Amino acid sequence: MDKKGDSMPLWLIVLLISAVILLALGFLIIKNKIIDGVFRGI
Repeated sequence: MDKKGDSMPLWLIVLLISAVILLALGFLIIKNKIIDGVFRGI
């Protein structure tokens, strides 16, 4: 029944998507903090 290499398991897809979303959110938060720091520094 198990077809290897045919399609990724659902939990792995969910894990990858959530990791990408977390990375994107973290990047945006860090970028906003850097921009705020630069503007306050001026």
